Amino acid sequence: MRYAVYEGRTKQEAIDKMFMAARLENRVNETMLIRTYPEERKKFWGLKKETVWIATACIDEEKMLEREKRTTYTKKTTVQPSLFENVQTEDIVYTPQKREVRRPAPSSNEADMSILVEKNKKLEQEVEFLKTSIFEMKTFIETGFEELKEGLVKNTRNSSLENKKKIMQDMEITQKNIEWAEEYLREREFHNEVIKDIVEFLKIQKSSVLLDRDNILSAIKSFLKANIPEEEILFENYKNLKDIIFIGPTGVGKTISLIKLAAHLAAIRQKTLRFISIDRYKVGADSQLKTYADIMNAPFYQIHKKEDFFDLLAREETNFTFIDTAGKSPKDTIVLKELSQWIEQSGRIIDTYLVVSATTKPKDLDMIATGYSIVNFSHIIATKLDETQYLGAIISLLYRIKKPIAFVTNGQEVPQDFEIANVDKIISDSLK
Repeated sequence: MRYAVYEGRTKQEAIDKMFMAARLENRVNETMLIRTYPEERKKFWGLKKETVWIATACIDEEKMLEREKRTTYTKKTTVQPSLFENVQTEDIVYTPQKREVRRPAPSSNEADMSILVEKNKKLEQEVEFLKTSIFEMKTFIETGFEELKEGLVKNTRNSSLENKKKIMQDMEITQKNIEWAEEYLREREFHNEVIKDIVEFLKIQKSSVLLDRDNILSAIKSFLKANIPEEEILFENYKNLKDIIFIGPTGVGKTISLIKLAAHLAAIRQKTLRFISIDRYKVGADSQLKTYADIMNAPFYQIHKKEDFFDLLAREETNFTFIDTAGKSPKDTIVLKELSQWIEQSGRIIDTYLVVSATTKPKDLDMIATGYSIVNFSHIIATKLDETQYLGAIISLLYRIKKPIAFVTNGQEVPQDFEIANVDKIISDSLK
């Protein structure tokens, strides 16, 4: 016994191959189908899977040999001699002869088998061609992928280096611009503490802001505007108190500023007013204020005693009362405390303005604001804007003491050179 295996794309094809081989070998009777089953196989380096059918057959070789050994014997024949003739008897011995196996003429199945073999050869050739093509394609893809990967890595590396270089350049530019802004503010007489706060603010800004100096100045303006208090003041609808007092050091222009404000209110509001002077130390102060009081037909009072001051405030003679004070050093705390007591003990709420000059240095303005804080002023008046190139000191003062600025003066003309303060304009002018 021997076994043979036949493959086909289908179950029937495997069986047909088995019987076709049996016919070709003339062993149909000696061939028996045992079983058929499907089997999954991988092709083309595991890229493709297919299912084939297996037909297993059993071939009885002993029967085949017996059939082939069968011989045909001819019968032994005896020729009888004639009675009248002396005929020699010849024994004819029949020896077994090998049976000639006649192969049948090719059937249609055999022709189909031949065609199938040819197709298989062509299929094998095509498969080999596909294998070669796939291998070449695989090599091409792998080579191209390596080149692409190398190019991407190179581009990524170059891009990364360019980005790092760009970042370093931007950092260098922003650092230089911050240093430039610091020096720019210092040249315009900003207070050192204000400069420090602005620099810290700039350091947390986006690089798009710090790479351009115009953007830096815009950012500084926004920072200052957000940190300086503002209060709306109108001459036409002056909503502050009826009693107005100006305080401040010597030489800042308190008296003339007081006269300018009074002139605006008298002309625009058509209100009555009076003047009080408690400046007992500066010679000529009373005469200047009295002269302008006479021009405006307003009463003028010179006060030397605290009681006279209280009595005068208690008399409701006019719509507004303007009080001028002595110019004193902010270090003269005794006089400033006395003035503060006069205001507190008067029994009235007095609108108190601290008058400072824009020409004063930032540290001196700090000292003035600190010394006069005893009097508890509510607003700032900045004078002599026309006498200085930079307004950084005034902006620094407003930023540090958190008090609104009410008015500014920019000349000696009465009442023209006096106007309501515009914080945006002062900030812009301070950064020119």
